[in-house]
Amino acid sequence: MAQLGLQVIRQLVRAGSIIAPRLTGNLMFERFCTPPRSARLSESERKATDQARTRLQDAQTADVAYHGRGFPAGTIRTYAFASKHAPSRGKVVLLHGWTGRAIFMTAFVAPLTEAGFDVIACDLPGHGEASGKRLHIPLAIAALQALHAETGPWYGIIGHSFGGAIAPALIGGLVEGQPAIEISRLVLIAAPHSMPRIFHGFGAAVGLTARSQSWFDVNVKRLTGRDLATFETVDVLQRTQTPTLVLHAPNDKEVPFASAEALAASGDHVTLKALPGLGHRRILYAPAALSASTEFIAR
Repeated sequence: MAQLGLQVIRQLVRAGSIIAPRLTGNLMFERFCTPPRSARLSESERKATDQARTRLQDAQTADVAYHGRGFPAGTIRTYAFASKHAPSRGKVVLLHGWTGRAIFMTAFVAPLTEAGFDVIACDLPGHGEASGKRLHIPLAIAALQALHAETGPWYGIIGHSFGGAIAPALIGGLVEGQPAIEISRLVLIAAPHSMPRIFHGFGAAVGLTARSQSWFDVNVKRLTGRDLATFETVDVLQRTQTPTLVLHAPNDKEVPFASAEALAASGDHVTLKALPGLGHRRILYAPAALSASTEFIAR
């Protein structure tokens, strides 16, 4: 049934791309940037999420307002956790992925606060308790710049999946008018290495013609001031030389392990640790991922 639905969508998008390529490209971009409000979780993920809710009880909660060009102003919900030791060794920010929320990242809180770090998790735009219905990189960066203005400097960032695409764009200053944020450590978990590949993979899946795909891509320039080709994480890592740990499961069905290998090829400052059997989301609760991330941040 799902395959049949995709075939119907492809036929409709293909027809629209031929009749009105610009309109279709723009409409598909809006669809691309609109996450479902509720993600389907497996039984083990649901249990882990229920356990994670208790961790938020120790957080100091706040809403941070942001604004940017080309999209409405809004707020993100933030959760701050204090270091268990004084003085703090710095702040570590946790960025969830597509259809995620701060609660999915809270397993990292206890190890990091025990290691002496303050931790900040947040619901990105269009997710959890944040405002809005959409999420894309420039929107996320506008929100994180507002958060950084209130809480910075940051020592490190841990980003999962799409959060692992946002973090490099943030430290690389890839959105025009938004300064790069310097950090000392970066952890990318199940993260893609190339936004152009994601864009064009989506376009091929829904049936965009080449003309509609070009209009789809133009939205990146409209919102960021830069071409889509700029958003290659490998380029950012090579340029910034930020010490980076890449964690990825070879059996990840959402972001191929080849992305991790491409990131690891950025240079000697990038370390790849394969975590077999953990998939795309269970990796966030795995002791091996938690210990590796904390040790790398604290090194």
